[in-house]
Amino acid sequence: CDIEYTYADRNFTATGSYTDTESGNKFVYNAFLVRGWNILYVIATEKDGVRTYTLTTSNPGGLSWSFE
Repeated sequence: CDIEYTYADRNFTATGSYTDTESGNKFVYNAFLVRGWNILYVIATEKDGVRTYTLTTSNPGGLSWSFE
């Protein structure tokens, strides 16, 4: 799981998904952002050779910090 900070100029909900035609990667959005800075969790999973990135504002729990 990666954590990103993202800024929203207003409250909004982002839901939906799409598959990148070149890489075959799937992106799933399920986030409610509020005006200002938000924490966005990016969870990568892989099944049957397809990598799925889930972007959410819900803390998945069980996280630990590391610096890159």
